[in-house]
Amino acid sequence: MNKFIAVIITAAILVSTLLGGLIALLPQEAAAAPGDSPADPILITDLAGLQDMNSNLAAHYALDANIDLSGIDHNTWNGGNGFLPIGDSTTKFTGSFDGRGFSITGLFINRSDTNYVGLFGYIDSGSSVGNVSLASVNITGQQRVGGLVGYNNQGTIINSSAAGTVNGSGDYVGGLVGRNEDGTVNNSSATCNVSGQADVGGLVGLILNGTVNNSHATGTVNGTQDCVGGLAGRNYGMVNNSYATGTVNGNSNVGGLVGQNYQGTVNNSYATGAVASTVNCVGGLVGQNYYGTVNNSYATGTVNGNSYVGGLVGYRYQGTVNNSYATGTVSGTGDYAVGGLAGYNGGTVSNCYATGNVAGKRRAGGLVGWQDSYTVSNSYATGSVNCPDETGGLVGYSEGGTVNNSYATGAVNGSTEVGGLVGLKDGGTVNNSYAIGKVSGVTDIGGLVGKQSSGTVTASFYDRETTGRDDTGKGEPKTTAEMKNIATFTGWDIQGNATNNINNGYPFLSWQIPGNSPVWYIYSGTSPTPTPTPTPTPSPTPTPTSTPVPQYDSYYGGGGDSGWMPPTAGLFVLGQGDRWELSSAGFFLDDAVVSSGDGSVTVSIPANTQALGANGLPVTEITVNLIDPPPAPEGMHILAAFSFQPSGATFSPGIEITIAFDPSEVGEGETVAIAFFNEATQSWEIVEGTVSGGTATFTIDHFTVFAVLAGPSEQAPGDEPTPTPAATNAPPAASVDESGGLSAATWVGIAVGIILVILIAILLFRRRMVNY
Repeated sequence: MNKFIAVIITAAILVSTLLGGLIALLPQEAAAAPGDSPADPILITDLAGLQDMNSNLAAHYALDANIDLSGIDHNTWNGGNGFLPIGDSTTKFTGSFDGRGFSITGLFINRSDTNYVGLFGYIDSGSSVGNVSLASVNITGQQRVGGLVGYNNQGTIINSSAAGTVNGSGDYVGGLVGRNEDGTVNNSSATCNVSGQADVGGLVGLILNGTVNNSHATGTVNGTQDCVGGLAGRNYGMVNNSYATGTVNGNSNVGGLVGQNYQGTVNNSYATGAVASTVNCVGGLVGQNYYGTVNNSYATGTVNGNSYVGGLVGYRYQGTVNNSYATGTVSGTGDYAVGGLAGYNGGTVSNCYATGNVAGKRRAGGLVGWQDSYTVSNSYATGSVNCPDETGGLVGYSEGGTVNNSYATGAVNGSTEVGGLVGLKDGGTVNNSYAIGKVSGVTDIGGLVGKQSSGTVTASFYDRETTGRDDTGKGEPKTTAEMKNIATFTGWDIQGNATNNINNGYPFLSWQIPGNSPVWYIYSGTSPTPTPTPTPTPSPTPTPTSTPVPQYDSYYGGGGDSGWMPPTAGLFVLGQGDRWELSSAGFFLDDAVVSSGDGSVTVSIPANTQALGANGLPVTEITVNLIDPPPAPEGMHILAAFSFQPSGATFSPGIEITIAFDPSEVGEGETVAIAFFNEATQSWEIVEGTVSGGTATFTIDHFTVFAVLAGPSEQAPGDEPTPTPAATNAPPAASVDESGGLSAATWVGIAVGIILVILIAILLFRRRMVNY
């Protein structure tokens, strides 16, 4: 009997083990299929493939050929409605689409009563669309209408373009994107004639907490209501290094680049198109700037409107305008505020200028028409100003505002309250400023200030010969010779300059010659000869393309030792070595090798590597933090650990990193491994690489925390390079599920084995009984 039991137990163990092992070896998951990852996308070559994206909105797609839809009869295409957009507000596109540089021609959509209209109607968080050009689009929708995407919610659009016509019967209409909410548009463009009601833009209708970078629009834009712009109708986010050249027409809040900049930022951008508004708040760059920032930007187009009209900004409420200029002619037919730079200015203006002629009905200035209780400093205007009342070469009406270190040279013509610098000064101050333009009027006329109701004028002058005025108490009259003599400007932060003769010998602002420190310069040479005034402000010229090829002279990174600090300071910039140059799409144009000052970290980046930060912008600086790392895996210890920044940066293809460590800290019988810390799982993961002596070298495609580890191993590290184990090749410690127990396959094997053993036992028992 004991022998019988032993046989049964032995059979149970053998069968259970055999079946459990066999079942565990069977595939537990379906094999990856095309579309499961961006690396293995579903390839599209025709209209059917494009339209079929609606059947799987989470998949990954790529074009594999140009697609021409121009031969399809619009009257019969889906009953005259044309293409059905990919995704909407209830079924959103969450995958990726890579055009691979191919084009789609003749996309037609006619759905005037439908929202979320474009090639993609709605792309959601985590989605991406890029590297595609749309030609000859003909798109009509209601709201959230764009040539490429109707509504971008936290997605990424990169290196794409659209050309043709985009119409919306409602709001949020753009040549490329209708509404960009918390999303990113990079290195993209639109050449579309765009029309809609409100929030209408040549590239994007509305930017809400999103970003537009290195992009442009060139088409005509028309809006029947407010917030109409050559690039964006309304901006609550960031516009950087971008431009617009098309004509813009609208009702109110109309701008050559942005219709309304609401708490947003416009940086290093420009507009050149003519801008016109039938009502108020119209500007060559921005129609209304509400608590927003405009920096390092300019506009050159003519601007025409009613009230609050400016060559750069029509209406400003707080915020800042800095290092910017306007050159276009500006005219307003309404009651208030026309200026060469800003119509109404309720914020700070510094380092700015305007050269266009200005014409208005009341409160017109060469730089600012109506200046509220804020400051204009280090700025100038050269255009002529024509306006009946409250007219100034720099500021028409100063309502408690301050003018510091500024000047005006244009002729000023009016009737009452006309001044070479300020027409009507109601409080506030004028300090260290001057005017030289001809002043003509009837009553309350002044070479510097037409009428001063209150406030002060300090150390400020006008040329009595060129202005034709000789009044006192609101500016000191000087002869032309005195105005060109540095001794006149006692107390000013001014220096003589014998090599530059700007303003025909009159004082000029030092920033007109970049790189100088005093506020003012004045020509001190012996033979003054007039020269044209230079325009030292930047002229950004981004050149977006529809194909992912490198573009040159766009970004620079690294550069010398100035940003480097020793590792003991906790942070150092990898600046020892190459100063690298990147294309506007983030491609390294040459090989770059940069390292820390002590040589503990070296990063090698081959040419044609694309390096993008988490924000989708090119990586222009690499930093490394010495950190107190997370605990090492059990049984191991950390030899060196660094946090590489910018966090979330990606590199395609991967880049090589070398980390030095102290080999004396490697114990006998230990080997060295390289790992990165996975934030999602809060665990270390092994990275393939090589270890030689006191250095570890490996290749990565993203930035995070990397470490060199040491721990027990059968093989101790030697002097020759030894490959570290890859995470994917490491044998499993045990067959377990996520809760820490045995895997499902193992349990199935055990159960089947037990059943078979019971059946065998029954058969044997019956046989034994028969023998008895």
